[in-house]
Amino acid sequence: MKSNLTRKKIIKTTMILLVAPLIFMLPQISHADDDATQKVSQELCANGVAEGGYTLSIKNLGDYHINIVCVNASSLALSLRELGPQGVINTTLAQTAIDDDMMTFMAFHASGDDAKTMSPNNIDVRLKLSVSELKHGVMKGFYKTGLFLDWSVVSAKKESTFPQLLKEASPSANYKQAYISSFNVNIPTGPMVMTLDIVGGIQRINMNFPGVMTAALYNGLRASSAGNIFYATAGVDDGTFGKSNLYHVRGRILNANELEVYYLDSLTGMSGPFKAVRRR
Repeated sequence: MKSNLTRKKIIKTTMILLVAPLIFMLPQISHADDDATQKVSQELCANGVAEGGYTLSIKNLGDYHINIVCVNASSLALSLRELGPQGVINTTLAQTAIDDDMMTFMAFHASGDDAKTMSPNNIDVRLKLSVSELKHGVMKGFYKTGLFLDWSVVSAKKESTFPQLLKEASPSANYKQAYISSFNVNIPTGPMVMTLDIVGGIQRINMNFPGVMTAALYNGLRASSAGNIFYATAGVDDGTFGKSNLYHVRGRILNANELEVYYLDSLTGMSGPFKAVRRR
């Protein structure tokens, strides 16, 4: 039987994030299609009580930093990053189902239809959190991967809050003049060119870090009801079972030439606001 240390090394080898200049496009986050799940998610996102940064210790695994993010008004995503010195574990999970008081976060959507096509060759990361505790900004539940025999009990209080902009969204506000436009913005990871677009009625954002990488955030708000607010997210990849960064951008369209931007990724957490200016 392998020791916990050996298992931990297997996890690190399987999930290590290689940071290097690259160009890639991230797929859309899986959406829960269960009415009960959406109803609970809407309640959690309406007042922002669950959103934020948490740090917790998991027995035999170490300390983890977790960001819970409202992707939109009815969907949550979660990034999990180990803080240990021996390597970096980055996992991105989406909320998938509600069972009694437990909300399950997984790296792929676990509906009956989707489950039929999923490969068994993955580490099956699961985080099950109490909904009643999340409503008070507390994380309590259970964590497990397929490489460990037993569940780990987890508990943590929220350490940081995120700006709550969804409540400002107004369908009466028309800010389409800011779309099909590119904006310069400086964030902690470097200068970025951000492009806003509407495709199929949904906000889409492209982040370009010149000479380093570009990432497409496909999962945005419905533009007709967003008004001057924008949200877009990428990160959960069914093909790689969550082994990718969670990227999220939100903010306000101030006018046709200026944006107020907040930026989040798995490594840096939430930062902002930053001023973005239209490229001439």
